Amino acid sequence: MIEEVDKDKLARITMILWSLWWRRNQKCWNDKIPTIFDVIRRARDSHQEWLKAKLRHTMSDHGNTTSVNYCWSKPSAGKLKCNVDTAYYKEDNVYCVGMCIRDENGKFVQAYTKRMQGTPTIVEAEAIGLKETLRWLWHNYRTDTDIEVEMDCLQVVQAIHSTNNNNTELGSMISMCRKLLSLNKNCKVSYISSSKSDSS
Repeated sequence: MIEEVDKDKLARITMILWSLWWRRNQKCWNDKIPTIFDVIRRARDSHQEWLKAKLRHTMSDHGNTTSVNYCWSKPSAGKLKCNVDTAYYKEDNVYCVGMCIRDENGKFVQAYTKRMQGTPTIVEAEAIGLKETLRWLWHNYRTDTDIEVEMDCLQVVQAIHSTNNNNTELGSMISMCRKLLSLNKNCKVSYISSSKSDSS
């Protein structure tokens, strides 16, 4: 049966099991009981770190997607950089996307935020955030200026890079992002570690 599970799902299952074991050890050795949210977040973060390591060794620059950056840096002369992030407030049934554009000197150019209602998964919310960013850039920066869009969700960046398609909600968002990138060819999407994405 396990042979029928694709590698990505198997990796997720492995990270969840490992995170559950970590929770058990916290109870046994530290008399602490991490919440289920802590377990899921730890599994998600570990999975993304694993994907980052895998991407670094197996993927190269392709089309509109670059692979991995480890710290924020100013864009090249004549270019812009747009950092995007999504915040998820499950208790309030709300998630928000924020984006900030800086120029070659690292100076602030423009920012945009959008608040949405719903309960998507964290990765789906990140994909929706990227879609909203690309749509906003298409309407406001339809020029020859190159724009690099950076985000800290490696799974979304990897999905855009992949040629695979699926009929899930996430797959639908990824397809929309690809379409927007094909229309706005001066944009590229890259991954930046969340601990390094502060451009201030």
